[in-house]
Amino acid sequence: MPRASDTSPSHKRAPSEGRSTTHVWKVLSRTLPSRDANSDAWWQLTGKHLAVLLDAAGYPVDRQYECLLYHYHYATPYLGPAPRGDDAPSKWKSMLQLDGTPFEFSWRWDTCDGGPDVRIGLEPIGPMAGTTLDPLNHLAIREVLYKLSSAVPGTDLTWTHHFLATLFDHDYAKYIEEASTGTPIGTSLFLSLDFLRDSTQIKTYFQPRMLHQPGLLDIPRWEASFQKLHPDAPARRTVHHFLTSSSEGKLLKPFCLSVDNCEPATARIKWYFNSPHNNLASIREIMTLGGRIASTDVDHQLCELFDLLKTVTEQPDSFPETSEFPLTTSKPPSDTQNSTGCVYFFDIAPGAGQSLPAIKLYFPIRNHDRNDLAATQNLTRWLESRGRGQYGDAFLRALGAVADYRRLDEGGGLLSFLSCQFRSDGELDLTSYFNPEAYHSARVTQRRGTRRRGDW
Repeated sequence: MPRASDTSPSHKRAPSEGRSTTHVWKVLSRTLPSRDANSDAWWQLTGKHLAVLLDAAGYPVDRQYECLLYHYHYATPYLGPAPRGDDAPSKWKSMLQLDGTPFEFSWRWDTCDGGPDVRIGLEPIGPMAGTTLDPLNHLAIREVLYKLSSAVPGTDLTWTHHFLATLFDHDYAKYIEEASTGTPIGTSLFLSLDFLRDSTQIKTYFQPRMLHQPGLLDIPRWEASFQKLHPDAPARRTVHHFLTSSSEGKLLKPFCLSVDNCEPATARIKWYFNSPHNNLASIREIMTLGGRIASTDVDHQLCELFDLLKTVTEQPDSFPETSEFPLTTSKPPSDTQNSTGCVYFFDIAPGAGQSLPAIKLYFPIRNHDRNDLAATQNLTRWLESRGRGQYGDAFLRALGAVADYRRLDEGGGLLSFLSCQFRSDGELDLTSYFNPEAYHSARVTQRRGTRRRGDW
């Protein structure tokens, strides 16, 4: 369905030119009441960033207000202790980002259907996280989802309730016993708010943590949960066959699941896997399910995707398909361990007649870019060459506003992933993910001074 805000001239807006704040943000900052110190600090940090992104994406003003109010009420009060200046997260360290920041932004690039979409992801952190009362830090997100189910029209938590019941154990005391013996307990549940032009959508993400689980949950235990939901979904059957028959499929390790919190008949169930590889041959094998997904459009999309990745990482046209993309030498080992390969999801929802799953690739750009500025400029130049450059400059300015603590060419780490899904019309559906780096040491200095104009 066409979105009026994208197609009707009366609704189109030009993004603000070079501003690190917006009129909508200024109005809300003056009129919304102060709350506790943590909520206020997270609002000042992430609320301003969200305001700039919504404005840069050309959202109508009334929608900007709505999105920011969702963020004010249902995100910032639940992000836990705010950064204090000691450059370290609270005792519950979120695993949503490598540095412990419990938050992320994403920008889904414009397509022929309309302008960019902005999304936030967060791990709500409760005051009792990690204790016997809340060993897995689930109480806060349950509260947020309960409130959002009344605030967001069309919300349906049926599948969230199913996977909460089947992917976790419920003897909290035993979780604490395991933790006392050194068994790690960390992030296992988070959510996202997708701010579309005409609606808000909620997704729940699960990283299962069961008792006596020595690492990632094995596939038989995943399948036991799926069986209780739907015994024989065609798309899931296809994925299982690929996992056991393809040399690349055999290397994939499942680690996460997400569901759309809407009517189950139209919702997705996205099963996420880590691959140890990031080479183009591996990407081809997985994105086509070993050749099961084949067409002239797919061949063209693969060529476009490979060209994009070589452009963003500054590799030559002759870069071999079987070579791994080289790691950026300036990245410390802690930033790349266990995260050098690509991530994929397969949509295994039990939709009628859906025998082939939708697939999305997440390329870990943080490991392979020269710096955030170069990666962004390379991406936007590539989009411009395909007639999709309308929002490139606005995105770069917005990213600079998020990175108000350093120059974008001073290093990487802000940009985390670049995702790609093949659209049925032959286009690439692209999304940039980025980490506001709440615990970056330069943010402390930045709060005590003023940022120079033109620093990005």
